[in-house]
Amino acid sequence: MKLSIITPYCDTLKLTQELAFILEKQLNSETEWIIIDDGCHEKELDKINAKIIHLGRRSGNASKPRNAGLDYARGEYIAFIDSDDKVAENYVQKIKMKFYYL
Repeated sequence: MKLSIITPYCDTLKLTQELAFILEKQLNSETEWIIIDDGCHEKELDKINAKIIHLGRRSGNASKPRNAGLDYARGEYIAFIDSDDKVAENYVQKIKMKFYYL
């Protein structure tokens, strides 16, 4: 099972870096993380272990970046995590366990 995690980003660098600190440890060949920079042109994002997509201009909401992320996602399943969210150290494992029991 392949999981794609999509994160719309807009001016939340410190919080996104905190999210990356937790989430990057959980990424593997079956889990990809896609961050959609909503026109902020934040170059610091490129240091995060994720596929970074920089949109040309700001959309003003998270819908356009989420939808853009779907165009790049390769997973069978999609999860959305906002850039100012926090996740558990076993977030990906818990999601995958839910799908194994369906």
